[in-house]
Amino acid sequence: MRHRFLGKIICNYPLLPLAFLTLSYLTFYRFLIVWVPLKYWKRYYGIPFSETLQTSLAALHYRRARKLQHVVQVVSEYVPWKSQCLDRALTYSTLLKREGFSSTVYIGMNKKTPQKWDAHAWVRTGTHWGIGYQPQTHYTVVGWYAWPA
Repeated sequence: MRHRFLGKIICNYPLLPLAFLTLSYLTFYRFLIVWVPLKYWKRYYGIPFSETLQTSLAALHYRRARKLQHVVQVVSEYVPWKSQCLDRALTYSTLLKREGFSSTVYIGMNKKTPQKWDAHAWVRTGTHWGIGYQPQTHYTVVGWYAWPA
């Protein structure tokens, strides 16, 4: 399945520039996460502690959001570093903003053991849960950031 979609990206000309754009955003956000202190780049998250509306997406917009989600997932599997949920979520949110969609990035924490915490990031646009959403794992949301359309 994954290789079929990669083949579609390579063979389908309209998706190829989107794949390169996704790769550039993944690289940019990974660089920020690893090398730049959070206080200097947290504005890229969006508007803090605000959410976008949970309205239903039209069928055409839903298909476009799903296509963006698949491109981010496929490209992030083939980068030379281990792509984390935060750079995927920020990339997906940025691509949605470029397409004119509003989105909300959620940051959550989960306590695995008394000494170990697990952090996770995921994105919602309209009523569609995009990159990183895991309903089976219960994360306590500690921050949410909105990108209005």
